[in-house]
Amino acid sequence: MSTAEDSFAHQRVYLELQAALAAGRFTPGQRLTLRSCADMLGVSPMPVRDALRRLVAEGALIGAANRSVRVPELTRAKILEMRDVRLALEGLAAERAAMNATEPAVRELEAAAEALYEARRSRHLVADMEGVRRFHFTLYASAGMPSLLDLIGSAWLRVGTYRQLLYPDYVSQRDGRDTRQRIVAAFAARDGTAVRSLLCGQIADSMTWAANRLGESKSSTRSSTTAHS
Repeated sequence: MSTAEDSFAHQRVYLELQAALAAGRFTPGQRLTLRSCADMLGVSPMPVRDALRRLVAEGALIGAANRSVRVPELTRAKILEMRDVRLALEGLAAERAAMNATEPAVRELEAAAEALYEARRSRHLVADMEGVRRFHFTLYASAGMPSLLDLIGSAWLRVGTYRQLLYPDYVSQRDGRDTRQRIVAAFAARDGTAVRSLLCGQIADSMTWAANRLGESKSSTRSSTTAHS
């Protein structure tokens, strides 16, 4: 393999693991090994080692024993903190994106919304999680602010695993299709205020729900431990 091909392979593995983390495909506290990640991606351990090292340096993963890494645990406070970070960053991106909306961008966002609906309707968990990410970043791409997109991507990496808490209860209660359709319509109309309000409403609702569920779960665990001590 040439140096260029080797560099491309390393970058591809890094981006695939990054996307999986951002989409919430791993669970909080999950241990990841070179072999397990290599098998998942169908590659050799070498590019995986480099990718995991980069993700640890970025704070998306935590170094662990025996050449493994661990997905960071979540707390209620961390989810609520990152909720507020996301509202600030993604609200700005959504508003700026609407100001730059084009017909091709509207069609792409419509397609992302429909793909997410189909994944949710068929209860395909992985496709659902990836569909959420696709919808958001398809919208933000129109903002034309690459530095802002990098910051948003970093925020998703640090807290993407909260999405595991939303399945199946939250998504069965709120499939979000109507809100996404309204976002697409507001985007097409270049109504940045409406796009920002609708999108931030979804983020606030889902992350607050997840934080409260995590808090209830840990409270229940403490009560159970106390009762049996």
